[in-house]
Amino acid sequence: MSLMSKDLFKSFVKSNNSHDLFDKIGETALDAVIDDSVLKDIPIIGTAISLYKAGDSIRANLFARKILAFLREIDDLSQDKRKLFIDENFTNQNDKEKISEIILSFIDNADRSQSCTYLGRAFKLYVLGCIDRRTYDLYCFALRRLSNYLIEQIHSYYRFGNSCGVERHAIHELASLGIIDILVTLQVFDEAQGLCQMPAHNNFGRLFYTNILVQDFS
Repeated sequence: MSLMSKDLFKSFVKSNNSHDLFDKIGETALDAVIDDSVLKDIPIIGTAISLYKAGDSIRANLFARKILAFLREIDDLSQDKRKLFIDENFTNQNDKEKISEIILSFIDNADRSQSCTYLGRAFKLYVLGCIDRRTYDLYCFALRRLSNYLIEQIHSYYRFGNSCGVERHAIHELASLGIIDILVTLQVFDEAQGLCQMPAHNNFGRLFYTNILVQDFS
């Protein structure tokens, strides 16, 4: 198991002050807010420190903020709950390696910390047993591909119980993620007929919106 993967799991089990650190990083130099106690509780931040010391302060701060955005979503989970989740779901090092690689790849490639906040919400639901591993993987797949524009489209569509529009060029992208369905109907225009594609709500999309996105629009 790689050092970063081990550090991620240690951070998941022990971190409890990610909220405070997230607010400070970005406003203050990284070395001014990170001390030995932080590295003990959140060892994955050591990667950001390495980047900082190498002179890449911008990337270091961004990586730290993304890691903390993910971890702060599970801050209110007890350490016993976190340890129990790992013991029950990851019985060998290969299992830990696989899921940590998915998380680290997501965080590394995310262009903003908010995406990592969404990932943290999904992972918390998985830890709590609100969603299973398959649904968690589907959430990760969707989150990798969602832009601000598509998130706004999802919000516009699912915030009301009744149907309202999704812009035409977003329909197929959201359907490919399973967030909406496409309903094909036969329409009559004057004397001509044609097939019309309309968005349709589905349970996966509705729960994805409720579980992951809706907090940012309240």
